Amino acid sequence: MQADRQEIEATKADLDKMRSYLAQMKANLLTITTRNELDQWRNNVDKWDVMVGHMDRMLKQMEATELEEGCPDSTPRKKKRR
Repeated sequence: MQADRQEIEATKADLDKMRSYLAQMKANLLTITTRNELDQWRNNVDKWDVMVGHMDRMLKQMEATELEEGCPDSTPRKKKRR
């Protein structure tokens, strides 16, 4: 269980770094004047945006799994319908 928590924390730290780098890349787009270079950088930013989104979803799944495993009753709980 502790190893899972450490992996989650490490993933959070990596994701924070990636978000920071991505923000820098987006800011740098404003300084590019050559059309071909701008297109290339936009594609790169879009690709990394997808990757950060994917990692964020994976992290949320890891956290949800950790919560479920930490419950005394390991049976997944159903949501109440209103």
